[in-house]
Amino acid sequence: MTPTATATATPSPTVTPTDTPRPLARAVLVGIDPGHGGRDLGARHFNADGHMDFNESQVVLEIGLRLAQLLRDRGYGVVMTRDGDYYLNDKEKLDINGDGWYDEMDQLQQRVDILNAAGADLIISLHFNAYEGEDVDEVGGTTTYYCAARPFSDQSERLAQLIQEHTLRALAETGYDSRDRGVRLDLEAGTPDEHLILLGPEDEDCARASEMPGALVESLFITNETEAQLMRQEPVLDALAAALFRAVEDYVAETASDGP
Repeated sequence: MTPTATATATPSPTVTPTDTPRPLARAVLVGIDPGHGGRDLGARHFNADGHMDFNESQVVLEIGLRLAQLLRDRGYGVVMTRDGDYYLNDKEKLDINGDGWYDEMDQLQQRVDILNAAGADLIISLHFNAYEGEDVDEVGGTTTYYCAARPFSDQSERLAQLIQEHTLRALAETGYDSRDRGVRLDLEAGTPDEHLILLGPEDEDCARASEMPGALVESLFITNETEAQLMRQEPVLDALAAALFRAVEDYVAETASDGP
């Protein structure tokens, strides 16, 4: 269909409980990681005058807070790596990963440490994508990443599949058919042969790896004008948060049915 920047449906942030409550809801602690924060704006959107009018950091936090509320309303535990507009480790400037200097990797290590210390059962990391090049408005869609180099890779892959499926479905229900860019390995997300710190194993940048399955979703492209306008619509943000909630519910139900 021809993309439209106006949502034609109004999804509700309230998720109607199933007739039979999902098992283990109160035993599950969900880690939510809104990417970036504070001075790290992430990808940025510029208006027709060339001025930045919003950024990735703001929007993923809005979705993360919505998701947290949905989960808490159903009895899940929630731990967030950030719950406001701030950059982790910005004041202390500690060498958290022990590599001898302070840089961006330290705040990423701190996110991992927060989730590990809390004993999170799974991680959902929230991001939006960006593209620089010709025909920028032609590049868009939804991608979810996981790491295959972990003991729980199968669980991470399944979580990523559920996030991808529910996100695409939720966007379609608002009237936008997002391009399915697939479930991909985290090695494809950035620099070749480098894992995403939040999802990957220990390496020279990550001193302590995350201890639970996880996935990172790039819901839309902030550099695609149609998708950028969707990000500013409350019903779309509600729909994306509800999609992630449903992915968690399905994942928890499947994990419970697998047994010990």
